[in-house]
This record gives sequence, C-alpha cells and structure tokens, in this order.
Amino acid sequence: MLPLKNIKILDLSWYIPGPYCSMLLSDFGAEVIKIEPKTGDPSRRIPPFIEGEGAMFIALNRNKKSLALNLKAAEGKEIFYKLTSKADVILESFRPGVTERLGIDYDGVSKINKKIIYCSISSYGQKGPLSDEIAHNVNSLARGGMIGSKAPCIPGAPVADLASGMFSALAILIAVIGRSKTGKGEYIDISMLDSVVSWMTPHLIGFFADEKAERSESSLVGEPLSYGVFKAKDGYFTLGIIEPKFWLTFCKAIGREDLINDQFARGKRREEATKILNSVFSQKTREEWTGLLKQLPCAPVNRLDEIPSNPQLNYRKMFFEIGGIRQIANPINFSEFRQKVNKPPKIGENSEEILIDLGYDNRKINFLKNKGYV
Repeated sequence: MLPLKNIKILDLSWYIPGPYCSMLLSDFGAEVIKIEPKTGDPSRRIPPFIEGEGAMFIALNRNKKSLALNLKAAEGKEIFYKLTSKADVILESFRPGVTERLGIDYDGVSKINKKIIYCSISSYGQKGPLSDEIAHNVNSLARGGMIGSKAPCIPGAPVADLASGMFSALAILIAVIGRSKTGKGEYIDISMLDSVVSWMTPHLIGFFADEKAERSESSLVGEPLSYGVFKAKDGYFTLGIIEPKFWLTFCKAIGREDLINDQFARGKRREEATKILNSVFSQKTREEWTGLLKQLPCAPVNRLDEIPSNPQLNYRKMFFEIGGIRQIANPINFSEFRQKVNKPPKIGENSEEILIDLGYDNRKINFLKNKGYV
C-alpha cells in the first residue's frame, strides 16, 4: 500500500531542500509533478554526472514527473492554474517575493483552490530583517552557529538544506491531516535558518543554562571527555560514552582506571586526561579499537567508499538500483506501507501526458511547444 497515493504535489523547487522534501513524500505514493524551466532544474547541470544528469538531481528526483513550463508567459500560468485546481500541495523555494511577481503566490492560487497547501522554503523566512538577503546552506549554518566560531568547520552534509526539507515534509503532512478536519488549506513558511537553530537545541539550551558563548565540539550539554572523535594509529574512530557505567567499563578496557573520575573533568585536569587518551589511542589501529570496544558506543569514522559495503546498511536495504543507477533509500520503514521506485524524469518528459490530462488536444500542445511555453 502507498499511503500518500492520492496526494498531488506541484513542485517548483530546485537544488536540495524542496526536491528532498518532495522525494520523501513521493517515495510513499504522492504524485509529484516537477515544474521546471525549459532549461531544467539547475542541479541537472552540477557535476559529477550519471548518464548525463547531475548526480544530486538523480538522487533527489526519483518517482517524479517533469513538466517544462514557462511561468513568465500567460499560457504557462494558465497551465499552472489548471494544475493548481486539481492539486493538494504546492512546494516552492524561490526568493521571497518572486511567486507574487509571477502571480503564483498563495494568496492568488488559494482563490483557485481554497484547499491548497502551499509550502515555501527560503533561507531566512518570508518576512523579517534578513528575508531579502541571498543565502545558501553554508550561510544558514553560519548564522545558526552550527559551524562554530573558534575553529569554524562546515559539516560534511548540507544540514540546512536537508533539515529544511525534512521540516517541510513534516509540515505538509501536518497540514494534510489538519485539512481533513477543517476543510481548509494552509500556508507554510519554512526557513533554513530556523531549521538549523532547531537542530542546535543541545548547544543553545546549554548556553541558556550557563551563558557560555563557546562550546566544545561535543554535541552534548556537559561535554563529557568520552564523547567525540579520536585518532588511532591509522585513522579515526568515535566514542559516544555518556553513561557512567560505560565509562567505568571503558577505563578498565584500556587499562586506565586512574581516569574513572575524569569523565566530566574541567580545566587543567581535562587537558591532562585528554593527552593520556590521545597517547593510548595512538597505540592501536582504528579496527583494533572498534573491536576492543565493541560492547561500548564506539564506531569507526568511515570513508565514503566504506559506506555502501556496511553490512548493517545492506541488511536494512539502504541502497538500491533503478535502471542500473544506485540510489539511497528512504530511511523510513513501515510494517505494511511500501515505497515507490521510479527513475528520475528527463526535462519535460511528462509534459504531453500532463497536458492531455488537463484536456489539451494535440493541436494545442504542438502550439505550446512551438512557442516555447512548454
């Protein structure tokens, strides 16, 4: 069963946040019509490439249909309005004000379809002192404090992009449930910065408690000595030891019971304990440490080439192929619901199919194509 089978989404978004959101929903049956310019979503042209398409585009646009549409032309708007009358959700990620100028903003389309759910994703939100500023993932991470200020480091994944996409998917589902009770549509305003700050809760709540403007690399309040990334003889591994009982076991396992009282050490003693641990860890390989500490929260820092062969991920079927192209699976697993699996579309691949469904005949479709409207 595909639980979102009867939900139709018009996706106007590009790059990562919006496409990630609509992909998560399309995996469980939502019909997603990706409305893109004649030149396509710009992520189609970002290397590396798979069969001529940008790898990121391939990763985020499975299970979707593509309609190439010129929204600046009156004929393009007319097609969009007809689609809106039959849609459940509109998703867009233009800069604030663009949809209003195009005549496809929520106030306008809600007059066509009062039950429409309209989700806007932007860097800083639709209104406010920063709403007009241009920004991408790294800028939202910086303003949200996620890259740190002592030794700034950009996370290995585009956290602001993905977090805002996830919050958008959650918000859309909440709005769909709400509409089933009220019969009314909803406007959703998702900010990448807001999403980052929400995920910064562990750090910010610590600041609210002690007003320390700088925190360690640890993501935990209290900053235990046993939580972080450590260097072995040939690579890196992580420890996530929070519970005192695990710390006790750890100290015994590495033969340093003199550190038992230092899990939350501060100042000079923390520096001394850290040097001791670094010296101990440099004596064995990454594999030796993860084997020795197997019964504790300990894991290797994997390279990208080590991830697809991970036995746990393969057991959980986190990788699959569509027409010979490898994909990362939706991480949500249900007991009864299944996931849909279709290849990402070519630019405008479904244009004719969509227009015919709207009642356009071949003569009109050819006219629209010749004029460059679709």
